[in-house]
Amino acid sequence: MNELQKFTDPYNQLSSMVDSIPDIMLEALDQRRLRVVVCANWVRKLLADEEILEPGTVLPDSADTSQLLRLAREVCQQQQSQRNTILQIHDQVLVVLAQYFAASEENTHPLVIMRLHDITHIGYNETARKYRSDFFGIIGKSSAMVDIFRRIELYSKTHSNILITGETGTGKELVAQAIHQLSRFRGEFVALNCTALSDTLIESELFGHERGAFTGAHRTHRGKFERADHGTLFLDEIGDMPLHTQGKLLRVLEDGMVERVGGESTFPVDVRIVAATNVPLEQAIQEKRFRADLFYRLAVLRIHIPPLRQRREDIPLLVRHFISRLNQKYASMGKRVLEISSEAMAIMTNYTWPGNVRELSNVIERIFIETPSAVITAEAMRSWVEEKMRIVEEASCRPPLDAPRQISDTAGLPLGSRNIERQHIVEALAQAGGNKTQAARLLGVDKSTLYRKMKRFAVQP
Repeated sequence: MNELQKFTDPYNQLSSMVDSIPDIMLEALDQRRLRVVVCANWVRKLLADEEILEPGTVLPDSADTSQLLRLAREVCQQQQSQRNTILQIHDQVLVVLAQYFAASEENTHPLVIMRLHDITHIGYNETARKYRSDFFGIIGKSSAMVDIFRRIELYSKTHSNILITGETGTGKELVAQAIHQLSRFRGEFVALNCTALSDTLIESELFGHERGAFTGAHRTHRGKFERADHGTLFLDEIGDMPLHTQGKLLRVLEDGMVERVGGESTFPVDVRIVAATNVPLEQAIQEKRFRADLFYRLAVLRIHIPPLRQRREDIPLLVRHFISRLNQKYASMGKRVLEISSEAMAIMTNYTWPGNVRELSNVIERIFIETPSAVITAEAMRSWVEEKMRIVEEASCRPPLDAPRQISDTAGLPLGSRNIERQHIVEALAQAGGNKTQAARLLGVDKSTLYRKMKRFAVQP
């Protein structure tokens, strides 16, 4: 042994010992009760549970408030030899490696050992970017969101079709993307908004078309099913799909074969469908607007995203997330917000947010830009709330849109006429609660016309 090894070997052995020390070690006394053997100080501070995680403490069933302890119980009950997962605790994003060791001569009870790695600030690490995009792009710590995270992780391992329900702006596409990125599918994630296309175009987009299939079909077009082969096809606002297209979609789900519009042969596809809707499909089935057999095919697994007003504890976390993102977006302008006052946060938390996370994001960006200082104050929030209430009050004073109103082409119309037309669209959407199908019906137009007008007038859904 040379002189260098005399010094380096003990150091390497010590480093190995330090690396092997777990952040948490729990002894499983039975299926539910865990006893703390080891818990690092930084973990106790993170959980704000200094006493309950003291070594030797037996954790009762009621200690289920911690995501880490819930994970430990699951690993213990399922006797998983190893489980990797990502948790967001307060403002920290952690990679957690949990291991289960059965009882042996050395330990009379099974052990759960957990090692935690903080990846909150690893902005350019490829793994951290992947975790943020496919799981933690969805922000929340409420029990409802924790359950959704679990379902995403569980459902992503299956080949079953999934139906995601929730109000407009709750983040249904983010959930669909997370399921795809955590899955074993290596094909593309392909999205189709069933409201954005006319009845004649939706089948061409979905199944593709052959050259010469119809006027203007100058070349063969690959449909969404082909593009999503060995991947995920996300069908947003599935409740707005025309009935005749529903029948063709059902056939693909039954036999896995696709035929392009104007084609004479079929070809196989391996696609997992994730559909989303903001309307109750059960009601659409009763009204003969949606096929029951297609519903059962799509809703093998279901995820419901609750509105923001039902998970207010997630709002401060979302606000900080959006501010952090905006600080990066506007860094080149020298714009930065360092703090939000407690009063301003209370106003945000108590507001109902009918547009959910999307509305919250838009409002935060507006206030971020308009705030002259590095602090978002209660005055800025009150000003926005007062403006919002004034708009709602003015809309409520107008006569209801009971009868359909025609939307004409805006080309050549004077500016005042276009403003009136835009206001009709806004009112119809408000009366329909954001449901574009119902709004189109109130206005006496088809969905594609409404979508085109919304885009032209920059009307947010």
